[in-house]
Amino acid sequence: MKEQSSTHVKKTRKSSTLTLALLVLTGFICMFNEAQMNTALPTVADLFGVEMNVAQWLTTAYMLVAGIFMPIASFAMRRFPLRKIIGFSIIVLIIGLVVSACASSFSVMLIGRMIQALGVAFYVPVMMTTVITLAPKNKFGLYNGLTLLVLMAAPAISPTLAGIILSHMGLQWLFIILIPLLVVLLIAILCMLDNILKTGPERLDGLSVVLSFIGFGGVVFGVGNAASAGFGSPTTILALVIGVVALIFYSKRQLSIDNPLLNLRVFKRPPYRNSVVVIVVMQFLLFGTILAVPLFLQRAWGMTAFEAGLVTLPSGIVNAIASLLAGVAYDRYKFKPVFLGFIVAAIGFIGVAFSIAAGWGVTGFIITSMIYSLGMPFAITAATSYGLDNLDASEYPHGSSINSTLQQVSGSLGTAVFTMVLYGFPQLPWNTSDVSVMQNGTESVFIIATIVVVLLFIASLFLFSKKVVATSSIAASQPASLCANSIMKNDAYCVRDTATITEVIQELIKRETSGLPVVSDKGTVVGFISDGDILQSLGGDSEHTAVVNLSYFLATYRDDDDFDKRTADVLACNVMSIATSNVVSVNTSTPLERVCVVLGSKRIKKVPVLDDNGKLVGTISRSDVVRHLMNNLSAQTA
Repeated sequence: MKEQSSTHVKKTRKSSTLTLALLVLTGFICMFNEAQMNTALPTVADLFGVEMNVAQWLTTAYMLVAGIFMPIASFAMRRFPLRKIIGFSIIVLIIGLVVSACASSFSVMLIGRMIQALGVAFYVPVMMTTVITLAPKNKFGLYNGLTLLVLMAAPAISPTLAGIILSHMGLQWLFIILIPLLVVLLIAILCMLDNILKTGPERLDGLSVVLSFIGFGGVVFGVGNAASAGFGSPTTILALVIGVVALIFYSKRQLSIDNPLLNLRVFKRPPYRNSVVVIVVMQFLLFGTILAVPLFLQRAWGMTAFEAGLVTLPSGIVNAIASLLAGVAYDRYKFKPVFLGFIVAAIGFIGVAFSIAAGWGVTGFIITSMIYSLGMPFAITAATSYGLDNLDASEYPHGSSINSTLQQVSGSLGTAVFTMVLYGFPQLPWNTSDVSVMQNGTESVFIIATIVVVLLFIASLFLFSKKVVATSSIAASQPASLCANSIMKNDAYCVRDTATITEVIQELIKRETSGLPVVSDKGTVVGFISDGDILQSLGGDSEHTAVVNLSYFLATYRDDDDFDKRTADVLACNVMSIATSNVVSVNTSTPLERVCVVLGSKRIKKVPVLDDNGKLVGTISRSDVVRHLMNNLSAQTA
């Protein structure tokens, strides 16, 4: 029976891994489909005989629909089974692709794009929530990096793939080629996906839906209209004013009702709120530059869509790899990779502008594009992971939907603003009269991007300062008696990062505890070691690794020479080779309610307590919380 149980655990893990892979691959197709039109816009304009600012609505209208419906995805995740939402979203996307593939006029293709956006509006937030819900606590960044690989790498690679398809197969095949892939993925996902999200009979607030449609729709429409008519246009101003006013009422309603469409209270948490600032600004730059690059290569340098795709391929590959590396970096360094991302992105942006102006040609353009493509994922992935990681599991649907919605809004704003910069920015001082408008505009786009990143870097020094990170607005509003420092154990038992596993076991036995924080010589927490970590190491790569029971190990491996050797090796190794480096901790001012959430949602028995300087000052365990609550109950009863 034990062997069967172990086999079941292994199969479940493999099934989850495969399901995640299918979800991420489908998400890649969704985002590729969204971004591929940037490369196809010149072809669309020539084929249907429309101006570029009209063809641009294939992108703007897509973002308009996505921005309107993404807030409803949060409600859908709380109300309907996961498999139904996934099935609905992919089927709608397929229908939209069929409509665009069969389009004989620009208006029909536009309708098809809007239908596609409806499917993606539900799929992307659901995919993000599912992935981070399944993520182990010590690999949150890696798993979130997978979702952001989709959100960033797909748009970055889309010019290459779309260019190949356009040059060799034609416009309709941009849509046709995705249909069978999505059908196969739909069948596979529905066969393997479990309903892992908690659902219930939640009521949809009709007024919130109406305000959401008017608010997000008005803002996105106004921004999109600005690309063709300008921000001073009466239509643009009217749409923006109506949208902003509706969003104000929408926000107030979400904070006043029990069943909000989006739980905006997550913005009360500084880590999430500050991360959203980074996400919005960087997505603004991402979509703006993704628009500018293929237009510049085709219009200014006279490349075909295929040639432009080949030029952007290296930066797309770098972007994909960097998205995963950024997730791994977050698991180890938390939000610190954000700053590295800013610096590298700024160097790349100004490098692109300089390479064009200096006439470095294709080689210079490729190298500098690879640099900013390396930097942007580190900023976006680390910021997104940091924000979501500081939410409770029940808040993931809200956080994911808010992120996705704001990405669409900021993306549409970036597209509109950089469209105007491309075609209407004043001539730069170093450009002569024979420099094309497109070249001048592209140089201006990347100079503006550089300035924005530098300003964001400076702002982030305050947004992600130690004081802000360590203190939550919720904690500040709570009385001290309800905070972590009122019930924590001040002994702060720990082990040094230079200790061996033998020394760790001795300390665990001495302190009669199951886990200890690992600290550096400066007193900062660098890891956490538990008896379970040690037992898993003793189990090696066997099928019994998941069973962390010492009696079971001793019975199973008695008189096993390999086990004896492995035990000797483990006991002699350094604690940090086994300890969990992604430490979940709380601050001394963290409210008791938040401490309970951390212990419960992260499924841990004990959490270190840090002061405002990041130094270990105590620990809180589940038993400490229960003891405190029981004492209060006894006092009230008496």
